[in-house]
Amino acid sequence: MAARRTSQLSAESGLVRSVLRALELLELLGSAREPVGIVQLARTLSLPPSTAHRLCRSLVRAGFIAQDPATGRYTVGPNLLRVAAGWGPDLLLGPQAEDVVRRLRDGVRETSYLALARHDSALVVAVAEADDWLRVGPTPRELLPLHATAAGKLLLAFSPPGWVSAWLGRAVLQRYTDRTVVNAEQLRRQLEEIRVRGFATADEELSRGVRELAVPAWLWDGRTVAALAVAGPAHRLRFQEAGPTLDAMLRAAAELSAVFKGGSPGGDGRGS
Repeated sequence: MAARRTSQLSAESGLVRSVLRALELLELLGSAREPVGIVQLARTLSLPPSTAHRLCRSLVRAGFIAQDPATGRYTVGPNLLRVAAGWGPDLLLGPQAEDVVRRLRDGVRETSYLALARHDSALVVAVAEADDWLRVGPTPRELLPLHATAAGKLLLAFSPPGWVSAWLGRAVLQRYTDRTVVNAEQLRRQLEEIRVRGFATADEELSRGVRELAVPAWLWDGRTVAALAVAGPAHRLRFQEAGPTLDAMLRAAAELSAVFKGGSPGGDGRGS
């Protein structure tokens, strides 16, 4: 399909075939759930492997795709994610999602935000900061590490198991504080616990003095999960006293799901 469309477009005068091929390659990687090898790229795009390799080298050099040094496979790169972050998810979600996040912030009186999975990161698509001199939350369109934030761990926990296993096998779990989980098996156990209880926590794992909670909101087809998160100072956001905050978050997540015609696979979001 991709190769046929490129061929059709290339027949038009004034179009650059190599640019069209590069865009088709980016589209293919953008829709893939895991890194793709050069043979599969060449076959799918109906290109000679040497041509596909030259395209990949150029796009890696420009930062629009990235190559896993261990497997040699390719995925989208940081520059492409920055471009996508400037346009995509927040336009799809729109002001309705921002309103829900703001109301949650007003209810719990802590910074609240919404994030979607974007390959190996959690992309922040809406933020409502607490009315506080101490700023503890992320910024709009910020890319957060999956393993060191409540939103990221929540998104991992509710992603397809095969993709999560592949991600754990290739990810470099960077240490941000002395509480960051950098052991893949320990993180895997945490993800299992999150799936059972239905919410995620991060205890000063990305920044010292900051704690987070996150719950799932099921969007669109009922299979796309977003992470609705609250971040606050550790002295104020105490997990053992977070029942009312979690209740408010679950109500907000249900509202998001209703607005965007999603639906949780079951339960009230906390698990059994």
